[in-house]
Amino acid sequence: MRIEPRSVASRRQHRAVPCRACAAVQAGVRHPSYPERMAEEYAHEPDAHRYTLRADGQIASVVEYSVLGDAMSMTRTFTNPNQRGKGLAAKIVEFAVDDVEKNTDLHVVPMCWYVAKWFDEHPERADLLKARTA
Repeated sequence: MRIEPRSVASRRQHRAVPCRACAAVQAGVRHPSYPERMAEEYAHEPDAHRYTLRADGQIASVVEYSVLGDAMSMTRTFTNPNQRGKGLAAKIVEFAVDDVEKNTDLHVVPMCWYVAKWFDEHPERADLLKARTA
């Protein structure tokens, strides 16, 4: 069974007489359940081998890692599906990289594709990919 897209006429009609939700968005009115800014908390949980970003008290994004010798392998990045598209993964990776740089002598091994992509987009941080001396 093939579902046909709405006709052009019906789309024009929708634009001509917007529903209340569309009209509210066009007027710049936000629904009270969608706050402008979430309260964000960043944490390093060494016992769980992860960094977490909590939005409004709920875990929104996580970077998991393992340490072997002088290397921290960032093995997995996860963002809850309902929180995706807000840049939270980039924020938690940046927090983790900053923490490694400031508080350890470890270098980063980006085992997760997202962490590797993050380093590609931030070449100024490439020094952390090399072994560091104490």
